[in-house]
Amino acid sequence: MSGNRFIDIDYDEITKADYAGVTVSTLTEKVATFFTGDVTKDFLEMADRCMGHPIDGSYVYMSSVDHFVMDMPDVAWKRDAGNGLSYIVRIVEPIAQVGGPTP
Repeated sequence: MSGNRFIDIDYDEITKADYAGVTVSTLTEKVATFFTGDVTKDFLEMADRCMGHPIDGSYVYMSSVDHFVMDMPDVAWKRDAGNGLSYIVRIVEPIAQVGGPTP
């Protein structure tokens, strides 16, 4: 049996709603769920926990992780220069420049 753990973002990929947390699972069971309601906090907490709990396999992102980042206009991937890992971060809308185009 695989020692891998699978990381999933639980949300409705059709409606882009109903975010229900970041989960870590084996092939047969959920190991942990992180759900504060803020995906960036949940993802960071999940990453911290996984780094602190080495396993005899790999932590693997399921397609829902990339789908979530692609589907949601207010989040993106950001690589941490210190440890080389990528995290999901919230995108802050840029402030309109004076004399620039108006919405």
